[in-house]
Amino acid sequence: MFRHSLPILPQSVDAFEKRMQFFLFPAERDSKTGAVLRFPGWRYVRQEGWTGAVTEHSGVCFMAAIRGRDKDLESYLSKPADK
Repeated sequence: MFRHSLPILPQSVDAFEKRMQFFLFPAERDSKTGAVLRFPGWRYVRQEGWTGAVTEHSGVCFMAAIRGRDKDLESYLSKPADK
């Protein structure tokens, strides 16, 4: 789903006593035009007991991941701004 050619830059912190991982990586691009494939809000990914939420801004994806479920991560995520 998210392909990239640059290395992912992980960081970890203890957020409210839960170990959380943060990643930055280039957003996926259209293979023909090279345009960034944008998406609104957060997308969730799950693997091996980890849940991650990914958002894209200006061609860069940011992911926060935590051991647990979507519900455990939701309180750390920003809500969409009203327009």
